[in-house]
Amino acid sequence: MRADILTGYKTDHSMIDISIAVHSNPRGPGFWKLNTSFLNEFEYVNQIKSAIQAVKEEYQNDDTVNHALLWEITIKIREQSLKYAAAKKAKILKFEELEKAINNLQIYMETISDDENANKLGLRSGIS
Repeated sequence: MRADILTGYKTDHSMIDISIAVHSNPRGPGFWKLNTSFLNEFEYVNQIKSAIQAVKEEYQNDDTVNHALLWEITIKIREQSLKYAAAKKAKILKFEELEKAINNLQIYMETISDDENANKLGLRSGIS
């Protein structure tokens, strides 16, 4: 960050010039960023609350607790978030797989005649 106070041109006010450098951490295998969209999901919020409560109970009677507890909670939140994201991704992939299978069945059913459909479904063709 850099800040300079400069004299203004044809004015009795000073101009302030501020430069702020924004650094971003490079992403890699050791970099974790919370997916904040999960915070809108009731199931995720409850899992995080449970994880925090478990850490609180673990350290409840420990008089030597310090800022390491905060780090422990962060680790538990990260761990729970990664589990939740993996489970959610698996559920989405399963849903997409089922959706694809249904579409394939619909296409198949459209390609064979109505009599063949009735026979395959165990229905009689025609009215008796």
